[in-house]
Amino acid sequence: MFIIDSTAALASALDQPLDEYLMLLLTTRRDQLNGSGDLGETARFLVVEPRDSLAEVEAVIGFPLVTDIADGICLDDPDTVPSWEWAEHHEGGWIELAFIFSDDGAADVVLVSDREGADPDLIDLLRHHLALDHEQTGSLVP
Repeated sequence: MFIIDSTAALASALDQPLDEYLMLLLTTRRDQLNGSGDLGETARFLVVEPRDSLAEVEAVIGFPLVTDIADGICLDDPDTVPSWEWAEHHEGGWIELAFIFSDDGAADVVLVSDREGADPDLIDLLRHHLALDHEQTGSLVP
């Protein structure tokens, strides 16, 4: 896992040999956020790679992904709603989750590689909720 928490960190990440789809996704987000000051004031990107576990992701993000942080219900309960603001399964095997924490839009954006070797608990959880959201609303927004 690597963390992008500043404009300089994003520039450094984009200067590395990244997966082409991750590069496209990060470049798109950079362009969308351009002009909003230092990236660290607006967003933090956590790039989850196949070797990273659900527990490691939760430790870094600071709250459990498998539990709705508003009411404490586990996400395998059919009545719960995920804590992310929106989610998208992108072409190229990346899942993007946005957790917005304040009215000014400050957010953690978690990018998860949906590829061989990925933590099955994390991928199953995300695929399940993305499918439910799409089924129920025609959208990937919970």
